[in-house]
Amino acid sequence: MIARQEACIIGIVNAMAITLTGDLDLDPQTSDPELAKLIAEASDAFAPSQAELAAEIGVRPLALTTWRNGRSRPTAAHLLGMAKALEGRSERLMKLAVRLNARAAAQGRLSRRSRRATSPDLRTARLLALRMVAAGQGSVERIVFYGSRARGTGSPASDWDFIIVLRDGAGDVEAREALFRSAAVGREGSGERTAAGDALRVDAWVLEKAEWESARKLHGHPVRTAEQEGVALYGA
Repeated sequence: MIARQEACIIGIVNAMAITLTGDLDLDPQTSDPELAKLIAEASDAFAPSQAELAAEIGVRPLALTTWRNGRSRPTAAHLLGMAKALEGRSERLMKLAVRLNARAAAQGRLSRRSRRATSPDLRTARLLALRMVAAGQGSVERIVFYGSRARGTGSPASDWDFIIVLRDGAGDVEAREALFRSAAVGREGSGERTAAGDALRVDAWVLEKAEWESARKLHGHPVRTAEQEGVALYGA
């Protein structure tokens, strides 16, 4: 029975360890008392002291030492007490693992993400987004920068891809997309280039707010993928 309980705990601890060693990507200077408390609880549950385990069984720590060294044998009641302690710790570890997984998911770092846009690309993307916001004259709800440049895998020939979510109806979608493209590149699109010398080729995908909210909930939908892989530059 003890062996089964130990195997259960090993499995839970391994799962928790994977979560703890994931790419949380936190700023070491950021204070987060709630997360610190959670990590402390997980650490204590992972490695209880001999005194704590003895207290749960109802014996003195010296008794555990003699059992471990084979100098004495626990009674059946002691073995049952140890099994109960392991069962309780298993439940605690499981609850902690669930909390850790939820926290990791909330931070968006449950699994390693692909590379993000480089700083020059992000600076350019923010500039283009600001131009499109101004052109929208209060109608823009959100702008998401997505595609290869947002992932940090773009080439000089790659487009600058944006989703523009409008608060009200999009009206003539093609006309609105043309307006935002023109506003983004500036100077009537006459060959403006990035700091790296790349030509600006902007693709603006206009969506109504209701359409955006619906599409982002659908697994496999390109809007959902764009939001997960992209960078929200406005209205996040």
